[in-house]
Amino acid sequence: MKKQTLLSISMLALLVSAAASPFPGISSAAHAASNPQVPAESPKMITIAELDKKVVDAAAQAMQQLAEGKPIVLERVSGQNKDCWVLSAKDDRGEVLIAKSNGDIVSMRIRFKLDEVNAALKATVMNTLKEMDAKRSFNIREVERIKWEKQNIWSFNGEGVNVALEPGTGKVLHANAEYEAAQVPAAVVQAAQQTLKGLSGGKQVPLAPSATLYKNPQEHIDNLWGLSDKDGKYVVGIGAKTGKPVSIKMLEQISGDNFVFESDIPKVFAKPFYTKEKAIGAAGPAVKKHLQIDLTGYNMAVQHDTYTFTKKGKPTVIAQINKKGTFWSFLVTPENGLAN
Repeated sequence: MKKQTLLSISMLALLVSAAASPFPGISSAAHAASNPQVPAESPKMITIAELDKKVVDAAAQAMQQLAEGKPIVLERVSGQNKDCWVLSAKDDRGEVLIAKSNGDIVSMRIRFKLDEVNAALKATVMNTLKEMDAKRSFNIREVERIKWEKQNIWSFNGEGVNVALEPGTGKVLHANAEYEAAQVPAAVVQAAQQTLKGLSGGKQVPLAPSATLYKNPQEHIDNLWGLSDKDGKYVVGIGAKTGKPVSIKMLEQISGDNFVFESDIPKVFAKPFYTKEKAIGAAGPAVKKHLQIDLTGYNMAVQHDTYTFTKKGKPTVIAQINKKGTFWSFLVTPENGLAN
């Protein structure tokens, strides 16, 4: 897969910190047999009959609760990592990840055909996409019900499009659609190029060939264009309606020695790096230059690496630091309503 495509796919996650895959680091028997880089000491793939029947039955029952009445029959062990087995259901209905140590369920994924899904959910998805882009014809090809520690969602997927809904309420959690850069409105492209030029010290940097249009009501974001430079050093978010920058990411600041795994963040940032005054002093110049917001008079709250700057009647600025204290990420959300 080309680097530009990877950048496009990851745009939403970079801008709003979406959760990672529920099936990380999984290898299959076929992969192990065909890939000489897989260590010879990799755990041997076992059959489902060799697993504790109570564990398998409990996993099947848990999946059945998500399957909207569709039958779930676990038929094989299809993959593994060092901690978990992946069990696959008959008819490609889904997978469940179970812990090798105690048989606990780590994550589940159930697949549906579109015509098997509640009509109200389908209507919400299509109305959401139409609100995002009334001119584009969207085609949903796959529906999944995903549940694990960091996500509990309905996921509707098509070519270059994804919409996630909250189970039970049917509310939109986030939606995104991929575009070629040439399809992005000229005013948005111009604003992105100006922001990228500012981030790169006045240098003109070419855009990546693809862009993302997305919304995330939980983050108070509505119709935001995500664009990056071709080399993947920066990501900027431009409001689709206002044409103004709403989000910036300086990815070089969290690469190499500055990278911190998400699971390590509470430990690495256990003690606040900045007081309010010093945080405003460190973040203020970049916020004013790139997002046209003056942080003078703002209050501050901090949780680990995330600093939230608030002021009554003014937009909120959410910023993140790397382990050296450099602010690398900024997101603007209005005090009320959505970021347009």
